[in-house]
Amino acid sequence: LEYEYGDVGLVNLALLAPLGHLLQMPVLDFASGAFEFNYRYAERDRYLGQTYADSGGSIFYVTPSLLLRLPFLSGGPSIRLAVQCPLGDRYLYGQQHEGFVWSTGLLYQF
Repeated sequence: LEYEYGDVGLVNLALLAPLGHLLQMPVLDFASGAFEFNYRYAERDRYLGQTYADSGGSIFYVTPSLLLRLPFLSGGPSIRLAVQCPLGDRYLYGQQHEGFVWSTGLLYQF
C-alpha cells in the first residue's frame, strides 16, 4: 500500500522489586512488582510519498506491572500483567488519542 511508518525512538526506565523482600513477607517471594516510565517519539508516517498529518509525535507513559513466578517450572518463568497508562496525548500530531493498554505475557529471564 506504499505506507511507511516514521522512525521511532523509545526510552524506558524501570524499577523491579521482589514483594516478599520489600514488604518483609516471605510468603510473597513468588511475586514482584515493577514500575516503568516510558517515552516514545515517532516521526510522521508517509503515504504515497506525502507525510500523513495524523501520525507521529511524543508521548509519556507510566506502566505498573506484576510478575508472578510459576512454581511448577524451574528456571524462573513468570506471568507478567501490566497496564500502560498515557500521561496525556497533547504532543501527538493531528487527531490521535492514546488509551490504556492492558497486557499479559510469559516472561523468562536468562
